[in-house]
Amino acid sequence: MIVRRVGDGKDRVINVADYCVTEKLSGIDELSFSLPSNSPMAYLIHEIDRVLVTEIHAWFVVTQITSGDGTAEYKAVLDLEEFEQDNLEHVRFHESDFETQLTTFLPTGWTYDLQHAQTAITSGGTYLKKDWLFDGGTRLDGMASLASKWDVSYRYDTDKKIVEVFDALTGYVGSGAENVRLSVGINLRRINYTGTTNNFCTRLYVYGKDGISIDSVNTGNKYIEDYTYSTRTVCGRYSNAEISRPAELLDAAKKELAKRCKPKTSYECDFV
Repeated sequence: MIVRRVGDGKDRVINVADYCVTEKLSGIDELSFSLPSNSPMAYLIHEIDRVLVTEIHAWFVVTQITSGDGTAEYKAVLDLEEFEQDNLEHVRFHESDFETQLTTFLPTGWTYDLQHAQTAITSGGTYLKKDWLFDGGTRLDGMASLASKWDVSYRYDTDKKIVEVFDALTGYVGSGAENVRLSVGINLRRINYTGTTNNFCTRLYVYGKDGISIDSVNTGNKYIEDYTYSTRTVCGRYSNAEISRPAELLDAAKKELAKRCKPKTSYECDFV
């Protein structure tokens, strides 16, 4: 059920049957629903209004309204106002770990799931520290930059004010995602599959700032390999001018190769 919060302190139930919440790797989930254009509620919902999805106890902010052909279409995003209420400027991280950097961007009262966070950024049992500069922006901008630097994704529990951190490669579904199989059934009407080998490689040569390599921390080799999907030797190149330490560069390269050593696949599903 969707409920709209109005200024008089009362809630209004929005009678829709076709709303959908799309969970995003960024954690900023999206809500979509529609109403007949002549519905009384259609005239009460405006951009920036807040609506509640009661099943998941999450508030969303209306970002787009499109009306035509007798139907009004609405799109909204997860309400993360607390992450957008102030700006942080020129935050420099020097040899600090992920948790220190994460807490820098969390608003007062927000916490994180320690176990998920440690698992998401640990590679081969190594707990790294990184140097980088957040030039400026909201806390939400900072969370996005942090996700990019550490290759993680988020789930925001706005009800309990908890951030869960996951490895971006597997998402929050965990390491068993590769075993998921979909088939058309009662509620699933259609599946569209796309697979591509763009940037595919099994051997990755790695370079960092000022041309540094990983040979000092990688048994003398300037490349890493992953043949879990294919035994073909296909070379690729990865360069990151922001990384100056071999151990950090090796960690980034492993995550990059994990993305490129198998085809990129996606599914588009149509549900009732």
